[in-house]
Amino acid sequence: MYEFLDKLNLKKEDTLLVASNIIPLAFEFKKQGLDFNPDEFIDELQKRVSTLLFPAFNYQFCEGKTFDYKNTPPATIMGSLSLSAFKRKDFKRTKHPVFSFMVWGKYQDEFVNLNNIDAFGMDSPFGLLYKLKAKMLFINIEYNFSFTYVHFVEHQENANYRYHKAFSATYIDENGKESPKTYKLLVRDLEKGVVNNINPTGKILEEKNIAKKQILNNSEFVLVDLYKAYDVIAYQVKNNPLNLVKIDRK
Repeated sequence: MYEFLDKLNLKKEDTLLVASNIIPLAFEFKKQGLDFNPDEFIDELQKRVSTLLFPAFNYQFCEGKTFDYKNTPPATIMGSLSLSAFKRKDFKRTKHPVFSFMVWGKYQDEFVNLNNIDAFGMDSPFGLLYKLKAKMLFINIEYNFSFTYVHFVEHQENANYRYHKAFSATYIDENGKESPKTYKLLVRDLEKGVVNNINPTGKILEEKNIAKKQILNNSEFVLVDLYKAYDVIAYQVKNNPLNLVKIDRK
């Protein structure tokens, strides 16, 4: 039923981050007379890698709303797999109130024990993904809407079209302790009209075979080597930023 995942050639030692829109995949299963179960799909990915992550991002902290580590769910745009991981006992959440991840596997403790204030610093989950030479799997989703790792590279390379901004709100930790906290993000310079435009860099990664695209079960799967992607993205930040953002004066 999930044999098509074998064609991704994942390695058992891999650390894998998954961003997805599973609606087309579920629709294809239905056409074949099968039920698509997000938890079963996660189980199948767990058989193939050592560490598995799903984005559990939630942006309400930026609006001054309380973040509850245990109870604030991933934003709906994160998709069904993220929500399923959030509800499972074998996954644990990283601590940043905006850019958190649900993590399972070998390096779960290393991710969960991070206490980064800056969302995209080297001490963040993105930094650990880089150090672990992790891979990222995109399922039926564009780079523009899901390749948040790019912002980690922009942070390290001091992108001049973004700036650091602090956000403060109430934070309820894993023990239920409530306190005011401040966290930092790297944000777009709205006065310059900066809008994300990551797809061109994704195409470059595909041309360099750092991003490998396959159509499996009538769905688009793209597997990216994040460690190798770093230098390509960094080059765009410094030399071709319009491969990462565009300017919309409106």
